Amino acid sequence: MQGSDRQTLLYFCSVQWSLCVGAVCYCAVFVYLHRC
Repeated sequence: MQGSDRQTLLYFCSVQWSLCVGAVCYCAVFVYLHRC
């Protein structure tokens, strides 16, 4: 049970991280394109 919870938490954290990194990359590209 505890291992399953840890797996779920790890998955949730990885999803949050991927969303965060995706947003940062998107913002960087947006700013770069509009600066030029």
